[in-house]
Amino acid sequence: MANRRYPVVGVSWFDAVAFAKWLTERAGATFRLPSEAQWEYAARGSDGRLYPWGDETPDSSFACYSSDRLRTHPEVVGSYPKGRGPFGCLDQAGNVFEWCLDVWDPLVYQARLGTVFSDPVAIKGFSSQRVLRGGTW
Repeated sequence: MANRRYPVVGVSWFDAVAFAKWLTERAGATFRLPSEAQWEYAARGSDGRLYPWGDETPDSSFACYSSDRLRTHPEVVGSYPKGRGPFGCLDQAGNVFEWCLDVWDPLVYQARLGTVFSDPVAIKGFSSQRVLRGGTW
């Protein structure tokens, strides 16, 4: 049995969406992947920081990231409390990548300049590619 303290890896975008649907039915509350805008806001807050913890250069005290080539697995969830984001989220930089709801569109932010959106989700773009954010393990 897998250790429940480690993040799940090797999950496709479709599997992640299916899990959110399953959890919605089971829990009686609505769950879905975050939009890229939601994920970015949760990681950067409203002050435009470079990283969840601020603008300080990343090192191994903030996150589990790929500069350690000897690492054979991701770290236990929450192992880097110094890397906590503005809303208390952990592991948004380093450890494992996280799926977003959006399709990949490299020009989406450029197209949105000067406009205001409420939680935009990119639905046009490369539909076979989805947005990943976060980790690098």
